[in-house]
Amino acid sequence: ILQVNSGANALEYTAKPEGKIVNIAYYTDTTEYNVASSNTWVSATAHNINYTPSSASNILWIEFMPNVRQNSGGSDISFVYELSRTIGGTATAFYESGSQENYIYDSSGGQRFQWQRYFLHKDDAHNTTNQITYSYRFKNPHSNQQLTVSEEGTQTRWRITEYKP
Repeated sequence: ILQVNSGANALEYTAKPEGKIVNIAYYTDTTEYNVASSNTWVSATAHNINYTPSSASNILWIEFMPNVRQNSGGSDISFVYELSRTIGGTATAFYESGSQENYIYDSSGGQRFQWQRYFLHKDDAHNTTNQITYSYRFKNPHSNQQLTVSEEGTQTRWRITEYKP
């Protein structure tokens, strides 16, 4: 790369920055999952995505985009989710949302809140070139109001972008 030197009085050549996108993977599924118990986690196994990094030191940007329906009506409702990575049969949770992060309270009742959510996560600790399975589970810790993912054929999406730093 040709640039102006630090004294701002001459041109000089410098090394090209290394960072670049190596690969992008995309997955979508419409399998419906729901929960109506505040103590129950639901694993959305049909929504898992598999990815094999080309380098153990590359960063994986994980875009997780579930379509979530939350009903109101006198009780609190929250979409709490946990993301996990499985490598060689060993699952490790690497993110859990807080109970107020995706929260709704509407005492008027009868409201239906359904939209595509967008969550971005950075996995720079996978340290492997073996296949990784990313998965999630979810619950509503506040009440027994029904929480649904991918209702009536709506899509839950993943996109993984592998980046070489």
